[in-house]
Amino acid sequence: MANSVLNIVNRALRLLGVTQTGEASGSDEASDAFSVLNMMIDDWNNDHLMLNGFINELFPLTANTGVYTIGPGGQFDTVRPIQITRAFVRYNTSASPSFQYDYGLEIVPNSKYQEIFLKQLSVTYPVYLFYNNTSPLGEITLYPWPSQACSLGLSSWNQIRQFTNLVQEIELPPGYEGALAYNLAVEMAPEFGKTLDPIIGAKANETKAAIMRTNAELSYMHTDTALLPKRTFNILTGSYQ
Repeated sequence: MANSVLNIVNRALRLLGVTQTGEASGSDEASDAFSVLNMMIDDWNNDHLMLNGFINELFPLTANTGVYTIGPGGQFDTVRPIQITRAFVRYNTSASPSFQYDYGLEIVPNSKYQEIFLKQLSVTYPVYLFYNNTSPLGEITLYPWPSQACSLGLSSWNQIRQFTNLVQEIELPPGYEGALAYNLAVEMAPEFGKTLDPIIGAKANETKAAIMRTNAELSYMHTDTALLPKRTFNILTGSYQ
């Protein structure tokens, strides 16, 4: 169900004791709370466990070009990712243009990218992707550069968008509205000169923890085959023993 930013702000002000039930917040109070809310969202965007879901996008690549900007107004005109989690290049086959195949890329840190001696090498398949998280535009570098036109697929964490005004209508995933209100009350307490009720602080931590549990990505354990018990194949039963 759609709600408004003002409802979250008013709830946080009531939790903090700045206003009472049924009392409208003053314009200055609401404006200050709105600024704190957006700053808090900006902080949350640096913690992937607070982010809900992924953005999967596909961008065209030019042959023999390996460096691209990403962000609003960049060569990849989209939300600037804080972190890229998965990447691949996609090719169409000449025999059947509708048939596509993806070639996964290893995302490497700056230290590994800087060890590459010849950075402008062009081959059919890139191997690495280095993402420089600069602002306002990030920079994506592929190595080697793809020698033919293809597409780049990227997965990144979906950011929480900052709000534009107090009357903006919003639809949030389950649990986020309460987490925003309770944690906004915690953030505003020093600014409004209020002593925070311990129950409010505990509830703020509880709502954030619930979101983090939901957003935690499952990890799969891999075992080295050398550590597995030795097995022999039985040609009579057609199975390993």
